[in-house]
Amino acid sequence: DGGGDEVVRSSLSDAIGSINSWVDAKPTTGDEAGSLGLPPLSAHIVIDGASVAWAHGEGKRFSVAGLRTAIEYFTKRGYARVMAFVSTTFSQAPPEGSTRTRVADDIPALERLHEAGNVEYIPAGADDTILPLQYAWEVQGYLVCNSDYRDFKQGCTDEEEVWIRAQHIYFTFIQEDFIPLCEPDLRCPRTAEPDAWEEEGVAAAEEGYRDG
Repeated sequence: DGGGDEVVRSSLSDAIGSINSWVDAKPTTGDEAGSLGLPPLSAHIVIDGASVAWAHGEGKRFSVAGLRTAIEYFTKRGYARVMAFVSTTFSQAPPEGSTRTRVADDIPALERLHEAGNVEYIPAGADDTILPLQYAWEVQGYLVCNSDYRDFKQGCTDEEEVWIRAQHIYFTFIQEDFIPLCEPDLRCPRTAEPDAWEEEGVAAAEEGYRDG
């Protein structure tokens, strides 16, 4: 009946509220246990600059503001080794009358990121998707990119496949906020009990449901 439905909705709402309270109480920085799925603070963070900038510009422009937001997401949380790779083409204004679209929407701002050491230019003509992947593998870093690297996965070794699954970070933008889509189950190494934080969340949900 309608009353029963209302009780269920209320209990579900309380359970969701308990989960949200538990999430909000968690630390918002990277840690060695990987409790948020974020890399440890000692990790190299390698950013595919074009992937991030085009995503923030909704595929219509290379947004330097979006790239800066992604970089600052990590640096403000204490990551010391954050590097974005960008084709040098994006830093060069096209000639008058040119229809070239591979250009940053704010070249001076991109140059400032480069001068600060957070952007490394890739030579024009080089593959600006593969080079960040190659560098991340060399330093065993974490790769921020929305490419699925299908071609790479088809020809990679078992070791490389395990690595890309564990250290590939997809992302999205919610308005102006950069959100890495971290998957704690894939992050390694862990120094805490692997399911401890998940069990806390389930317990919070169950407690909220019972209280309702």
